[in-house]
Amino acid sequence: MKAMSSVLCAVLLGAAIASAQTSSSVSVPPDIIVLQKNWRLDVRNSSLDEDPFTANTEFNDALRAQRENDIRNMVRAKGGESREPPPPRAGKSKDSSPTPATTYLYQVKIRNTGTKTIRSVNWVYTFVDPETQTELGRHRYSNKIKIRPDQNNVLVGRTVSPPTYVVNVKNSGKDVGKQLSEQVVISRIEYEDGTVWQNPTK
Repeated sequence: MKAMSSVLCAVLLGAAIASAQTSSSVSVPPDIIVLQKNWRLDVRNSSLDEDPFTANTEFNDALRAQRENDIRNMVRAKGGESREPPPPRAGKSKDSSPTPATTYLYQVKIRNTGTKTIRSVNWVYTFVDPETQTELGRHRYSNKIKIRPDQNNVLVGRTVSPPTYVVNVKNSGKDVGKQLSEQVVISRIEYEDGTVWQNPTK
């Protein structure tokens, strides 16, 4: 009876060890290597994105509308009708000034080291306090992106949220990038053949 009990315990222990090894091995992406990671503040002035010939187009449109209005008024005057008011002049008011759009850009360069083509990647850009290892910021993104085997590509995420809203008082005068540790976690990978890898911890 004791011998049977010992055998049973050994079998259960072996199964538990095998299960632990299996679960720990799948927590790492099998075929992606993170080569680079960075983030930056992106300030964009919308007025710089406008077509420089927009003012000429608006002027020509206003001139054409004025001429059409003059012709209609000539016809109305011959019939004894009152004249139409001139069309309003298009254009921005003097008080309206474009406000720069401020966003944060997070980028991760990865390499597909596997044998299957990747078609999408879910990933997380986190910021951690290096002293306490406390997570202070987390940004989740999903990119539909084709990455063939042995090829690199860049994952990009944009948000209005800064890296973190929490700042250590001791480091309040320092740059955020110098007082926090940056980490990238791959949480899900979809392959072109329809298979999926899922990080069980994220």
